[in-house]
Amino acid sequence: MVSAGDEYATALMLSKQLHIACKSAFEMASYRKSSKTFQRVLPYFTDNSAGIQLAVIAAVGNLDALKSAVNSYGSDLLWDVSYTFGSSLAAAAGGGHDDVVQYLLDYFVTNHRMYPMEQYEAAFRGAIATTLGQGNTDMSVRLLHVYHQYFPAVPKLLLSSWIAMAAKHPDDRVSVRLLELRTEPGLRECLGKFKLVCKTNSKPVFDAFLRLRSMNLNQGYLEKKVAFRCPLSEAVGVGHFSPVRSLLYHGAHADGVPTCRPCDLPLWLAVQRNSLEIVAVLLSYGADIESIVQLWIDSDDQFKEERGAIMMHLNMVSQQRGAQWDAAMGGPQQS
Repeated sequence: MVSAGDEYATALMLSKQLHIACKSAFEMASYRKSSKTFQRVLPYFTDNSAGIQLAVIAAVGNLDALKSAVNSYGSDLLWDVSYTFGSSLAAAAGGGHDDVVQYLLDYFVTNHRMYPMEQYEAAFRGAIATTLGQGNTDMSVRLLHVYHQYFPAVPKLLLSSWIAMAAKHPDDRVSVRLLELRTEPGLRECLGKFKLVCKTNSKPVFDAFLRLRSMNLNQGYLEKKVAFRCPLSEAVGVGHFSPVRSLLYHGAHADGVPTCRPCDLPLWLAVQRNSLEIVAVLLSYGADIESIVQLWIDSDDQFKEERGAIMMHLNMVSQQRGAQWDAAMGGPQQS
């Protein structure tokens, strides 16, 4: 992992990052192994050895070794937060390793919808704090841009701490990015307005709201902190066709966000409301029928009977998609 002749430089770099990332680094270095303090913090350094190894490789900045380790241990461990170096993203960002950071960012952008993980947000927050503390403004701007694009909001106190850290290494680009971030109190106010706008069922009013760009249409919002699912699910829940169509037209994903529970999927909410019009427009934008099959199977007979027209439409679209798939693959397989 370390080139010959670079051992000392690598060890020095790791020690500096360890000192920044790990509050117990001094204790580990200065206390005897028999001391209670040493024994108290030791398990944090020995548990999850694979996750720690990935973080150390990221801290060194060896992209080839990181890819090899991912093949061995699995990509999920990339987003674990180790006690020593934090996440792999934080370790790579702290070391200023652009290629490793880009690899991790590309992985996130490609996989966040298919494989949603709670660890993503913690990894980004740790990486942002690390780069702000070190004054690596270029890396901070890069991480803040992705955070703003893919995560709904930042706790107000955390944002305040980031602003205080950034003030030690002034850079207008960092300040602008930090001011763009949504806070949870501000988000609640914004979501409240969104619900009211949906209820007006006015296309001009709704389009004017979207032009403010105060929300990302493909973000999810934690229900415990903000009583909201995602913009499309909320619009479907209100029940008017015009806001749903506008959201889809402006880029909202027809299946909501990766963190949607099956019962919160826009398509299922439309089925529950018995709105064939909304079901049809969701399907026209590619909503996944298979995602609600089990919910439909588990429903009682009266529920299904009342939605007979929707069931016929779902079957028709499913058959059309099957025929299109067969055509694209060169025709149905012959037995």
